[in-house]
Order: sequence, then structure tokens, then C-alpha cells
Amino acid sequence: MAFLDNSGDILLDVVLTSEGRKRLAAGTFKPTKYALGDQEINYGLYDGTNTSGSAYYDLSILQTPIEIAHTDASISLQTKLFTLTSVDGDPQLLYLPQLRLDNGITEKASALASGRNAFAVVADDATYNSLVTAGSSALPIGFIDGRNAAIASAGIKVRTPLGIVNAISNNPNEDPFVPLDPSLDEARYNITLDNRFLQLVQPTNLDGSGVAGIVPSAATSNLFSGDDFLRTYPVSKDLTPTLFLPGANIKKVSAFQGPSTTRVLGTTFVVNATNQDNMFTTYKIGNVSNYASSGVQMEVIQTSVKMATFAYGYTITVPLEIIRKV
Repeated sequence: MAFLDNSGDILLDVVLTSEGRKRLAAGTFKPTKYALGDQEINYGLYDGTNTSGSAYYDLSILQTPIEIAHTDASISLQTKLFTLTSVDGDPQLLYLPQLRLDNGITEKASALASGRNAFAVVADDATYNSLVTAGSSALPIGFIDGRNAAIASAGIKVRTPLGIVNAISNNPNEDPFVPLDPSLDEARYNITLDNRFLQLVQPTNLDGSGVAGIVPSAATSNLFSGDDFLRTYPVSKDLTPTLFLPGANIKKVSAFQGPSTTRVLGTTFVVNATNQDNMFTTYKIGNVSNYASSGVQMEVIQTSVKMATFAYGYTITVPLEIIRKV
């Protein structure tokens, strides 16, 4: 790691990421777009009272030492810059939306597993049978049934709505639902998973029609690291509509005090069924007795899912634990 000398001339330090080198070698490297970010900029250094004049107000910002360009995309461009001309005709935009984990706007609540700070994804039939009580098929709160796509489609979803955290009135708890301005909304997302463990499910329609399956993944993703095990699933409200659930239309989504989207990204997963013995032997963090107060000892693999909006780069990472009864 090194820093660029940012005290004088403007410097461009250009490198190819792992994905860029791969495409260059394949003869498919043809950049058509670019993005800018301000990851290392501290706007608190702006000094509007500098007695030397306005040319010096932002001098400390302009001379901030900047790290050299990295080939690992997980380090670079975490905060993208973008332009918004107006919202509802008002150029004064006070708040940007955030992706947040919603802890329940329907009966299929997105609460985390008890005491685990993660969703628990059930790996096989033996684990499922150890968790359900006689006469019931319901798993404990925060457990995702990842045995196959059809079962996962009917279970809980990890809902990550987009909205404004801040209240828009003095009495936010009684405000009716207010939809997010379309200019701030996102229609396309990239969902990234570790394909050693999980695949993204394409759910059925809300009325149960259609066939659940696996969403096709893009090529090996280097959006978040150089790890070849990561796969990115491009999804959108148009092409994969069953991944977007109806949002609250009477009261606010519980994760926000301000406006939010009318359709909420809701994801669920299946555990890779091939050679699970080897998967748990190699990657588990250990055995956990009385997992999430279930009374069952579980083998646990820790991983996560990352959602990133396509245009503005809003992101959220949700922790997951893949569990199998010992």
C-alpha cells in the first residue's frame, strides 16, 4: 500500500482489476462507462473562513493524500458520486435513501435468528425435522428453509427495502405510507453470494403460481473481491419481478421514518446439496450447542449476502449462517 503525492499536479493512477485483466486476456475488454467516488475525502476539512480567500477554502481537501489505485475492487469505489438535479421539482435534497433490513411488514418476518445476529439457513431434512414441532411445519423466527427452491420460495424472505431513514413530519409514527420519489428509486440490483454454499432462488408468484428455480448468475464477480467463489446475480423489477415483494401501502416500512419503495427486494436461498459433508468439514466455524435456543447442536458455516443497487450504489450486507444438525 502506498499514497500518491497530492500536493501539486493532478495525477491519474490507472490499474486493471482482476476482472479487467481477465477480460483483457480474453479480448473482451472494452470499457464504455466509468464511475467516480469520494471514498477518502473528508469534507469536514472545508474551511469557509480561511482568511487567505476562497481559493484556500478547499485546499486541504485537494491536497489530501490518496491511496494508489488497487486491483482489488473490494477496496475501491465504495462511495460513488452521482448527480441528482431535483426531487419533486425541489433542488434541495436533504437525505439520500438507504438499504436497510426490514424486521417485518408481513407475517413472514425478516427477524434474525435468536441470539445469532444472522439468518440461519437450514441445509437438509434432518436439520429441518429437528427444528419443527409436532403438528407444525413452521421453523423458528429467523430460519430460512434452504433445502430446495420450491420450499425456500414459500418461506421467509430477507427483505431489504430502500427508503429515507429520517422522519418527514413531527409525528412520524402516525404518518401514512409515502412512496419514495421515482428519481431516487432503483430498479436493478446486484446480489452477491459465495457459490460454495448458496444459490439465489427465483420465487414463485405471490399467489403460488409459476415454478420456483435458481436465478442465473453472472460471470465470476470481482465487484467486491478477487474471490472466484463469489457470484453476482443481476436482478431487476422487470426481469425478475417475483424477487420484489409489495411494500407497505398503509403505514411506513418499519425500517424507515420517511418515504420508502412500494416494492421491496426479498431474497431467499438454497444450500448447495452436492457434497455437504465436505463443505461443512472444510468451512464450518465449529459446532454450536443449543443453536438459537433451539435445543439442537448445529454445525455452522458463516457467510453473507450483499445487495448493491445498480445506479447509485446503495449497499447492504446481511449475515447468514448455514446450519446442519450434528
